[in-house]
Amino acid sequence: MTKFLLLGDIHYRFNNNSSIIESFIETLPMEIDVVLNTGDTISHDQSQWDGILNAMRRHFPDIPILTVLGNHDYWSDRQMTFLQLQLNRRRLFRKYNINYLEDSPVIIDGIAIFGFDGWYWSADPPSNDDQYIYRKINDAPFNGYFLSKAEYQLSYILKKIPRYKKTVIVTHFDPNDEQMGASSLWLEKIKEKAQGELVFCCGHTHRQKDEIHGNLRILNAGGDYNIPAYSMFIM
Repeated sequence: MTKFLLLGDIHYRFNNNSSIIESFIETLPMEIDVVLNTGDTISHDQSQWDGILNAMRRHFPDIPILTVLGNHDYWSDRQMTFLQLQLNRRRLFRKYNINYLEDSPVIIDGIAIFGFDGWYWSADPPSNDDQYIYRKINDAPFNGYFLSKAEYQLSYILKKIPRYKKTVIVTHFDPNDEQMGASSLWLEKIKEKAQGELVFCCGHTHRQKDEIHGNLRILNAGGDYNIPAYSMFIM
C-alpha cells in the first residue's frame, strides 16, 4: 500500500505568511511515500519559489514531491519574459528535485500518477489573474493559451489511463466548481477511461473535499492562505 500526503493552495508569502507556512511544513507527517501538491504554491511573485521549495525539500529530503501549477504560480512582476519565467521555475524544480507532473507523469508501486495544471472553463472568471499574468502568450490571450494546454494534456492522459488499475490525477482547478473551476466534462471523460481505482486531486477553491463516487474519489486538501491544510490517502 502507498501512502500519499496531499497539499494545495499554500500561497507562500501571501500577506507575510512565510513563517506560518514554514512552521506548518515542519509539522507534516513524514511516514508517507509520496507528496502531491495541487498548485498555488506561491502567492504573487516568481521570487517566492526558492523559499517554499527549500522548506519542502528540507522536511522531505528523500520523498518524491510531485506538483502541478495553479494560476498564482504564473503570477509575476513581469520583469522577465514568459519564457524566462518558465525556464527559471524548471531550473528550481531540478535544483530541489521536484517532479512537475505535466512534464513527467510517474509510476510508483504500480500506481499511475498523472498531472495537468488545468484552467478555468470560463473565459472571464471572477479573478485578478489578468492583472498579474501576461495578457498574451505566444500571441494568444492568456486564458486561451492555458485552456488549450490543458486540453492537450488531458488528451494525453486519456490515452494512457486505461492501462492501469490504479490511477491518481492531480490538477489545480476543481471541475465541479461552476464559478471558478474547470470543465466538468474533463472529469467525466477521465471516469469513462479509468479501468480501476481512481483518485482525483484538485485545489483552487480553498475548500476541503473528500467525496467517493463509485471507483472515483475526489480530494481537496482545503488550504486557505494563512490556514494551510493537508489530507492523506492510501492506495
